[in-house]
Amino acid sequence: MKDSPDTTSRSGISSPVRVKSHRTGNHRPKVARPLPGEEVRQLLHDYLSWEIVVNDPASVLAALAIETRYHASFWDALILQAAERSGATVLYSEDLAASPKYGAVQVVNPPA
Repeated sequence: MKDSPDTTSRSGISSPVRVKSHRTGNHRPKVARPLPGEEVRQLLHDYLSWEIVVNDPASVLAALAIETRYHASFWDALILQAAERSGATVLYSEDLAASPKYGAVQVVNPPA
């Protein structure tokens, strides 16, 4: 989650995204050349300086409501609730459809 694409903005990452970042960097069947292990470790190290939004029982219940309201997968709903909980107004995602808004969060699909 990030409020704007510049590096001076506050950034955050949800625990599901942190896990996916590791799996994507090391096991990326969609990409011909996955990132080398050292690059993945450096990216994860950088992410650890961000605010980490941890899933707790309240966030799971909030995700269930988002899943129902927006017909999102539960995984995506966890990410959306983490963005909203952290106060992010913009969520960059290759997987979620850009929509007018998911609650207070605007999803932006980054260029490929």
